[in-house]
Amino acid sequence: MMCLLALSSPDIPPRTDGRRTAAEQPSENCHSYCQNSKDFWKRRMRVEQTLADATEWIEGEGLHTGARCRCRVLPAPEGTGIVFCRRDADMLQIPAHIDYAANTTRFTMLQKDGVSVMTVEHLLCALYATRVDNAIVEIEGEEVPDLDGAALAFYNLLQKTGVKKQCRVAEVLLPTTKIVVEEDEGRITVEPSGGFEVRYVLHYQEGIEAKAYFDGDWRRLVSARTFCLESEVEQLLAAGYGKGAKEGAVLVLNGRNREENEEAAKHKIVDFVGDMTLLGREVRGRFICERSGHRHNRRLCQMLADSMKQQTGQDVITVEDVMRVLPHRYPFLMVDKVLYMEPGRRAVGVKNVTINEPYFQGHFPARPVMPGVLQIEAMAQLAGVLLLRDMECRGKLPFLMSIDGVKFRRPVVPGDQLVLEAEVVKVRSRSGEVATRALVDGKVVSEARIKFMIVEQGGNDGAD
Repeated sequence: MMCLLALSSPDIPPRTDGRRTAAEQPSENCHSYCQNSKDFWKRRMRVEQTLADATEWIEGEGLHTGARCRCRVLPAPEGTGIVFCRRDADMLQIPAHIDYAANTTRFTMLQKDGVSVMTVEHLLCALYATRVDNAIVEIEGEEVPDLDGAALAFYNLLQKTGVKKQCRVAEVLLPTTKIVVEEDEGRITVEPSGGFEVRYVLHYQEGIEAKAYFDGDWRRLVSARTFCLESEVEQLLAAGYGKGAKEGAVLVLNGRNREENEEAAKHKIVDFVGDMTLLGREVRGRFICERSGHRHNRRLCQMLADSMKQQTGQDVITVEDVMRVLPHRYPFLMVDKVLYMEPGRRAVGVKNVTINEPYFQGHFPARPVMPGVLQIEAMAQLAGVLLLRDMECRGKLPFLMSIDGVKFRRPVVPGDQLVLEAEVVKVRSRSGEVATRALVDGKVVSEARIKFMIVEQGGNDGAD
């Protein structure tokens, strides 16, 4: 049984627009639970991008059909998304969207009006990694050609072609509640985060175990090759899969090679990223995948897509709410709103950095840069909200005791939006320690571990 869990609220109803004919339908035993009915905060972070030019034609054999096929990727107007165009089927266009995803387990397939395109996940991963929002994939044949068993060849081709910015603003989605997708022994957990992090735990009964982690190094990720188990080779061939598999492009796992096991775990992340592209939006978050596959990926993607359609607003902690907790006021209030709060554990907030910030007058007039100490202050204030929002701490003040592990990774300039994260390390009645970081456009710009002393307002506990 598959369940979409996130703490307790009514089931998300199935779509009724009639377009989901090709996608898997939830069974009667599948339920969707959300902490609230508004699972995402939409934020505007960047403009859309497309390719600078059309790519060269890519020719080869399909991984599973073994049939000759070829494709190329072309630029597309704003708002197009990724669309596959079957040149050999009256130029039928199939959007790379979850609404058109078929119920397959070994690969991702898109279907429309009886026409399909198979094994799209590696190319989609490369498009996501290159941040191509709009593109037309012209294809001749029913399967995307397999060049290396990975996404590297596609990634290199897209990098060589280059991208260009467009005028439309792209929506980037940030989950504001914990979500869990489960089926059989597979599981995907989503936690709010300003970045894009994926952890994968690989485990098969044959003793094949490995872990992989991705936090931004696309080139290392996309080189991971597809795989199968040694024990299932004959079964797969008999079922008509893997007819185009080439030696060296497909790993055959037997549990004796740890490096190959780890590469297989990385490839599972490649598949996950490719499948998440079917959401049609860039999504941020921390994704923990345990023994999951294409079916889990699609279910998560469908749940998120349905949630987007229902969204009418967000329950966030506004700046007025923040001021009820913190004593800070303009110009020293560094948290504009809190998007996610798990009391006593974790919080995600936002600081919009504008040219009107008073410190830009002197830091620096010719090249405005947000001082690093103020980034730390913003992270500390979010941590203060996390610690003080507990009713028992109302009316108290957090004083800094120490700041450790401070790192500044890139400048923060006017127009940036700081996504602040704070996670409790430990807390006592009169003190606390919080791990914090700040991100811009999904990349960490600063981080620190902050210790507080919590004192009564008007008291003197000797803290600075």
